[in-house]
Amino acid sequence: MRSNRRQTCGRRWASAWLLAAILGPLQWQGAPQLQGAQAQGRYAPQGNAQRLFQEGERHLGEAGDAGARGDAEAQRRALRAALDAFSEALEEDPNYVAVYPKLGLIYYTLEQPQIALPLLRRGKAQAPDDLEITFWLGNHLLSLGQTEEALRHLQLVADADQLPQVHLVLGDHHYAAGDYEAAQRHLERYTAARPDDLNALAKLGNAWFKLRQPARALAAFQAVQRQDPDNLLIAINIGNAHYSLGDYAAAVEILSRAAQRAPDRPSVLFNLAQSRFKLGQLDAALAGYDQFLALRPKSFNGHYFRGSALMDLGRSEAALAALQRATEIKGDVAQPHYKIGLLQLRAGRLSAAKAALSQAQRLAPNDPWVISALGTLARRQGDAAQALALHQRAVSLSPKAARLHGNLALTTLEAGQPQAAVEAAQRALDLDPKDAWVKQAALRAFAAGAQAEIFAGRAPEALALLDRALALSPSDPALLIDRALALLSAGQPKAAEDLAQAQLDALPPGSPLRSHGQYALGLARLAQPKPAQHKAAVRPLAEAAGAKPNQAFAGAAVAALVAAGRDDDALVMAEDALKAWPGDPILSQAKALASLRRAWGDLARGAPRRGDVIAALRVDDAAGHAWGARAHYLAAVSALRRGDGARARPHLAALRRLPRSVLAGDAPSDHVGYLSAAADALQGRWQQVYSQLNGAPAEGTPAGAALLRHACLRLADAAWGERDAKAAARWLAAASRVRKDALTRHNQAVLTFTEGKIKKAEQQWRALLGQIPEARFNLAVALDAQGRLDEAAEQYSRHAQAGGPGADEAKAAVEARRQIFGGAP
Repeated sequence: MRSNRRQTCGRRWASAWLLAAILGPLQWQGAPQLQGAQAQGRYAPQGNAQRLFQEGERHLGEAGDAGARGDAEAQRRALRAALDAFSEALEEDPNYVAVYPKLGLIYYTLEQPQIALPLLRRGKAQAPDDLEITFWLGNHLLSLGQTEEALRHLQLVADADQLPQVHLVLGDHHYAAGDYEAAQRHLERYTAARPDDLNALAKLGNAWFKLRQPARALAAFQAVQRQDPDNLLIAINIGNAHYSLGDYAAAVEILSRAAQRAPDRPSVLFNLAQSRFKLGQLDAALAGYDQFLALRPKSFNGHYFRGSALMDLGRSEAALAALQRATEIKGDVAQPHYKIGLLQLRAGRLSAAKAALSQAQRLAPNDPWVISALGTLARRQGDAAQALALHQRAVSLSPKAARLHGNLALTTLEAGQPQAAVEAAQRALDLDPKDAWVKQAALRAFAAGAQAEIFAGRAPEALALLDRALALSPSDPALLIDRALALLSAGQPKAAEDLAQAQLDALPPGSPLRSHGQYALGLARLAQPKPAQHKAAVRPLAEAAGAKPNQAFAGAAVAALVAAGRDDDALVMAEDALKAWPGDPILSQAKALASLRRAWGDLARGAPRRGDVIAALRVDDAAGHAWGARAHYLAAVSALRRGDGARARPHLAALRRLPRSVLAGDAPSDHVGYLSAAADALQGRWQQVYSQLNGAPAEGTPAGAALLRHACLRLADAAWGERDAKAAARWLAAASRVRKDALTRHNQAVLTFTEGKIKKAEQQWRALLGQIPEARFNLAVALDAQGRLDEAAEQYSRHAQAGGPGADEAKAAVEARRQIFGGAP
């Protein structure tokens, strides 16, 4: 029991489980004792004091035994006897600081912090580093409401990490103060040391739950339940954790058992009803809310969620009554007013709906659902602009709510924006593909938007829309032909051909849809890889263009002629069609494709006709069109064959930007990179050639390696001309890495000689004799530089006799020696 004095001061003492957890490991459960400095061999208490201390410990043991038996009176007597013994021990020996923790423990158990505090302060002054004294001082300060000082002492003990009970005390304090993160940290450390303390583990689970980490909370609760399977509160907590995790089935199973054990516990009945509501078990949820309201008839939540269940069951008038009762209990919550507004809106009572929704907006001005409902109201009232603005605002406030996007889709559809409606509907389905209302809203948008997408040339995007639209009208031939075109654009030409052919076979001879079907059939054949299919595409496309002339049909017919290899026919047809529709982009592109097709064929026989190349370049390659890439390729190759690297460069750059390669499968790796390097070489941009090829796949080809090596040699020549021997050496080394040859090794020897390494240069030139003519002359120079004149003269003479580069200089050297020394050289 709490004393009147303690109740007056308003402080909350530790709960029974916390007190037992603090006391038990220290004294009554045989855990190791933490002794102060004087109990570690540096202080010997007086004999009588030591005897009294031992007597006090004996009485503490008796108190522990009495507590275990549940004999509170015997426990209190034993504690009083222990208190007397320890107090006398301290009087006998005031320096016996090991007594202070015992007094702190006893006074804490007896709930007498005012008496304990001055004693513990005195002990703290005598042994400032004693953890047990500090621990009990902190506990008593906490009991008296001196929180700041208490936490300072307790944190010192916690930092020492020797007394797990301090984490229990701190965890309990922080939990009560609402600092669940701090509580979790301390309770985790305590339960790691005392895993069998089920109360502490349960409180740790509560801390995790408060921190909105239900998975961790569930693990803690389940650990407690394994040791205490009959604990009702733990079972309820486990059910609530499953609810928070979205595992409503598990929550129902567990809370149902809890409700059987505690049928009059309102929280269990309510949480069970909520779980069933989430599972869509509306009748069972409704029964649960009724049971709950029988116990708590004035519960706002009970009436509100009962009204919500009735609303979902379609019992609108009963739902209105329940929600109205919720507003009478608590009128400052927006949600019941919002749902009343929805019910009135469904019933067509627009004025009543506006009143309820306006009240909801006053209470929650930025609630996206309320704003969306006001948008629907505006749409029903014919104000499309206002409706669209409200739905867009609702979506911006809650972009992950599927139904808000569904409402936006319906409003944009009525506003004459089918593409925007489709986008909003698709977003709604992406967010919640199982919601029945979302599916219905999306279906309306898809059915209306599919035809607009097809006519806009966005068949791939329309395929999913057509599938949904066909669910409403499965045998509509126009939709099926449009679906064939969408399949074609989606990369399924054979399926498109089969579908188009089936529709043509089913159509009567005079049907106006025949040309549309022939167009789909011809395009499907044209998209397939076999040449026979390309030839078979010409007839239906030509018939479609003849029966119903338009730009799209004529352009497709020209493309079929190109694919069939009838380039001249394609160009004639394109020219004729352009007379009817001058400047039409589809026909202009078809003509360009025909020119490209003819120029591509000419490329293998030599340079293509310039006029065809110019016409081919009109192909729109902005979207990575394969034929556009071919146009740039043949333009680049033509320029390179003319030796015009500057004109080749922009076409090669365009090729690199295109996302899809159109070169033959057996083309060398990084062929475009090699061509770019060749263009740089034609312009003498050797550094760029090196950058293009070095380490690139093209370096591994014979042509690429040769060009890379040539660039290195040219860069070495340039460096040598600028008297930069080091740079020249680097470039020669780079050339050697590509391919080692005698000429490169010869030039490297020259650089070795210029560095003053004459002997090494001599060795290098000797190794090249017979491979490089200049090697013998340079060998003579090296010998001459070493003072080996006879050997030098012999090499000069042999080089002069052989002729070749430097022969005249060698002869002059031989003649000079003869004149100086006389006789034969």
